[in-house]
Amino acid sequence: MDQQDLNLSRVRAAIGDRIVQFVSERLASGRVQFHAQDLRDYVSAVHPTAPASADRILRALGQEGRVHYAVVSRSKSLYEVLDPANRRVA
Repeated sequence: MDQQDLNLSRVRAAIGDRIVQFVSERLASGRVQFHAQDLRDYVSAVHPTAPASADRILRALGQEGRVHYAVVSRSKSLYEVLDPANRRVA
C-alpha cells in the first residue's frame, strides 16, 4: 500500500460514516440534491479536512456501493442522492 492509499484509508476512517449519514439524512428528508460544498460543510462541522477530501471519499463510498448518488452538474458540483432500492431519484 503506497502513501496515497494510506492517506485515503486514514481519511475514510475519519469521515466515511459522517458522509454515509449525510446521504442517508438527505434521502430521508427528500432534499436529495446537494452541492459538494453542502457535504464539505456537514463533514467539517465535526471533522475538519482538506477541501477535496469529502468529495474523494464520497466517490470511493459510491464505488463500494455504500452510498448511491448521481452527478447532476459537474460544473455546478451538484449531486443527487439516489434511492438504493431502485437507483433512481428518491
